[in-house]
Amino acid sequence: MKNSVLRPLTNMSKSDFIGKSSILFFATILANVLSLLGIIMLTKIYSMEILGEFFAVIAITSVLTILLHAGFIQAIPLMNEEELKVGVSLLTVVSAIVFGLSLLCLLLSQYLFVLAMAAAISNLGALLEITLIREGRVRFIAAYRIALPISSFTLILIYSQSLTVNAYWLALSYYVGMLLLVLYSATLVLVPLLVKLKPVQVIKLIRTYNRFPRYIGPGLLFHAAAFNLPIFVGLHYFGGATISAYTLAYRFVIAPMNVLGQALGQAYTSKLSQLYRHSNVLKTTFSLDSLLFSLAVIVSLLIYFIFPWVSQWLFDDNHIQISEYAFALIPLVFSMLSVAPLSNLFQFTNRQRMILGVQLITFLSSLASFFIGVLLNSFMTAVVIFSLMTLLKYGWVYFEIIKVRNGEA
Repeated sequence: MKNSVLRPLTNMSKSDFIGKSSILFFATILANVLSLLGIIMLTKIYSMEILGEFFAVIAITSVLTILLHAGFIQAIPLMNEEELKVGVSLLTVVSAIVFGLSLLCLLLSQYLFVLAMAAAISNLGALLEITLIREGRVRFIAAYRIALPISSFTLILIYSQSLTVNAYWLALSYYVGMLLLVLYSATLVLVPLLVKLKPVQVIKLIRTYNRFPRYIGPGLLFHAAAFNLPIFVGLHYFGGATISAYTLAYRFVIAPMNVLGQALGQAYTSKLSQLYRHSNVLKTTFSLDSLLFSLAVIVSLLIYFIFPWVSQWLFDDNHIQISEYAFALIPLVFSMLSVAPLSNLFQFTNRQRMILGVQLITFLSSLASFFIGVLLNSFMTAVVIFSLMTLLKYGWVYFEIIKVRNGEA
């Protein structure tokens, strides 16, 4: 690796940026397709109850991973070369410590061991990806993203031939498969950047980028908790089969739209890099509004009319319940495509508190929705309420964007 030549994406020309962003976008789409194929494979091998517990492990891991890096990982693209080495070393040490502690957790609980190990692996994987993006090594990260689901689900397929079938071994196989690829890639990318940490360097780095653990980290945590809360609540109160049906609908409806929305926002803001951290970045997005609204309407209609056929073809006896959850998530899909890419532009302004407030509202909406769902003993009701409340939240966000455009905020 050429450590002396770092080309962060933010320092590239517009054409170069858009070209490399396109590579990342299509690689991410392919990775999501492979992941969905892997999930379809799991539905043919394992019961819905086991899959529900497996999805719960993944959901908990996503929250634990954010706790490990506390949003500090998002500062990596802004660091100079010396800061990068300290930041990478610090986050690598955190992953190593948690991985070591996971082995001790094995003495207490198998699931606690898997959760700690998975969080350490995911944290190291996230560090690897954002470091690759910072260095502009787009082809490497594209290959890594495509290889990740292949590595994870291949080991699961091998494990499926064994006689022991439960969620613990399923999750362990998934994350061990991920570990093999992450360690190999980290050896090539992160190891050359590692340095001996000095307390003075660490303190200076944390002070320089303290706004990330103060605002970005809690925001990421609220967001992850909000969207994974249904799985926590559902597994405990409604059983693994319910959670499996909901998660399958979520994976096939929300996850691809989230990738598409983020890609649209990233592609558009790449043209506005000269306005980085300036509120005027929000005043030049009118051409994007109508495009996103039209796209959101089209996708919502496709989900309503096409997804039931797809669900019946893929999921056999469980297709009706999965389709119902997909319908309940349509307002969430609509808001995720029509407004979410615009709300992402707030990160290019000095309105970090606004981002944190939006994510906090998302979490509180999720908490209230599923509290009502438990009281009414209806998981579907909880999903519908959360989906509608998210739509209302993004409506408020859009009016905030208009205020900024009009110079009122």
